[in-house]
Amino acid sequence: MDQLDEVKNSLEQHLYDALEYSLKHQNWQEAEKLTNKLMVFIANTKDYLFIEGINNFSCSDLKKIDEYWIQNSGGRFSFSVQKKIWDDTGNRLSITELKKSDIENYLRFAYHIGWYDDLDTKDFSNYNQVIEQAEKNNRVVPLGILQMGYHSYVMRVGAVRAEFFFRAATCKL
Repeated sequence: MDQLDEVKNSLEQHLYDALEYSLKHQNWQEAEKLTNKLMVFIANTKDYLFIEGINNFSCSDLKKIDEYWIQNSGGRFSFSVQKKIWDDTGNRLSITELKKSDIENYLRFAYHIGWYDDLDTKDFSNYNQVIEQAEKNNRVVPLGILQMGYHSYVMRVGAVRAEFFFRAATCKL
């Protein structure tokens, strides 16, 4: 192993340790940021995970991150919990051509987990509102809470999320 690989492995372990620390102290917002940093680092992408990065993401790392969240949140927050809700709200695992039902199912998913404030007013909740409602109602708040407002952005995120859940299914989360 060369020196660069050692540095990469050390940084990856540091990110895992920081994630575990934040989770153990129930600092969910910091844990989400660290999860994103860790996944971007592992996938070797710039700032975000897009479809190519998701499809190449290691199953062992995805399972490890999922387990960290499950163990430290009492099973309330994790990719696998979110995937189950995705499936239960009628969403497809891979979206190549967007249909009206995809939009409706995505909004049903977002509403169910607290991202989407109201099906009538079409408002998205901000991070603090989602966390407050989850704690008040002992509700599941999956990873990936986003502050969104535009439907085009929401659907791009929805299509990427569908690919992510397809990867989660491939990895047997």
